[in-house]
Amino acid sequence: MSSTRSSKRAALRRDLELFEVWFKHTGMHNAGDELLINNSTRLYSIGQIQSAVGRHTLTHIFLSREMLPKIDELAPQLSHLRLFFFTSRQVSSPHFSRISRLKNLQVLHMSCNSLQHSGLPPDMFYTMKSLREVDVSACNLSTLPESLFHLESLVRLNASFNNFLMAELPDLFSSLVSLKELLLQNCSLKTLPPSAGKIPNLEMLILSENWLMTKQLLEVVCSISSLKKIILQNCRLKKLPVGFVAYHAYMCVL
Repeated sequence: MSSTRSSKRAALRRDLELFEVWFKHTGMHNAGDELLINNSTRLYSIGQIQSAVGRHTLTHIFLSREMLPKIDELAPQLSHLRLFFFTSRQVSSPHFSRISRLKNLQVLHMSCNSLQHSGLPPDMFYTMKSLREVDVSACNLSTLPESLFHLESLVRLNASFNNFLMAELPDLFSSLVSLKELLLQNCSLKTLPPSAGKIPNLEMLILSENWLMTKQLLEVVCSISSLKKIILQNCRLKKLPVGFVAYHAYMCVL
């Protein structure tokens, strides 16, 4: 009897707890995409989300400030997840463990979260083989987890506005065989890992606002035969890589 009452109280607390969220399910077709773009969230309880979804399947979740409990059970077929304005206290290892179970996730946006204390778990991405786009920009990261470099389907990686000055990035970029866009703007970079020059399908590389060494940069980027666009705005370079078009080159300190 006591355990039944405790379960009911827990269920009541869960139904009363509100989360700032936007979501999309299979019954909505393309309706609601504009809301996602405009960051339009509302307060929902878990029960309200489940009631709105009904027999359909959650595909998109856009979440602010407070993590949904057991998100992998609530939305096991989730394809798009965006988290913003979280701190390391609000999203921690148990939450990341839940996210890593979302095996159908294709797009993960985590920009503008303060994760300097916890960072990203080193094994977070091993099971997330479907990911095509990852955005961890402006998260106060000091490095990137090695498991990220096992994502063979990853097409776009944005790790801009983090501080990689005190720690070297893993020299595993060549494992990202599908990567076409790599964004590392304003990351306190002085050098690039040599493997960055061996990304087989890279087309766009953004390195603006870093203190890159010209010779090492040349050695890396000149070996990327697929590269079509490189942005070096506000970099302290003595000269630009030969053979590539440098956009906003007039802003470089030569």
